[in-house]
Amino acid sequence: MNVCFGLPSQFFETVDLIGQIAETLISATLETIRTFFELYQPLSNNLSLITDQMKALQQGASTESDDWSFN
Repeated sequence: MNVCFGLPSQFFETVDLIGQIAETLISATLETIRTFFELYQPLSNNLSLITDQMKALQQGASTESDDWSFN
């Protein structure tokens, strides 16, 4: 067992392994966030279009209901 600065080499191997795990987790988290926003943007655009269409239909329905009123 090699000793550096009074610490066994396994300590440095463990620290290196922890660093690799942390780097992998951070990378995976950032990739997940990026993918989420890539998927969210088209969905957001579609929801906006659907909302606009629903508003137009509601306005159209309200004007059509006026045609059916009996005054």
